[in-house]
Amino acid sequence: MIAAEQKARVTYDNILRLSDDPDVNDVIRFLREREIVHFQRFGEAVQLLREKLDQKNVYYMNPALIWSSIASFAATTLVIYVPFLADAFEFEHISLTEYAIALGLAFLVIPIVEIIKFFQRKAAAANAR
Repeated sequence: MIAAEQKARVTYDNILRLSDDPDVNDVIRFLREREIVHFQRFGEAVQLLREKLDQKNVYYMNPALIWSSIASFAATTLVIYVPFLADAFEFEHISLTEYAIALGLAFLVIPIVEIIKFFQRKAAAANAR
């Protein structure tokens, strides 16, 4: 939607360059200003939505994300430990300890991202004051 507003603004700029009729130019300038305001409002709405999603941490409550994570974990486990799947994907058998270490490192990303978001929110709140 934002890209459409920008394209419309460029089109109006091009029309203004080609037109010498003051009445047409007044209408085109009005339409161009309207597109600029729409672009600004859409940008503000996207930013507000992003901030609200970050504040509420809705990613944590996203059922599709949770179920896709569970499915991914199950599929990975099957590929590693079911012999014909491991052969098909050319995986080597790993011990449960190695698998636990790999999972631990994979899940370590989550708190790291949350810590980064915490400091970003804090900095944004400080800048807003």
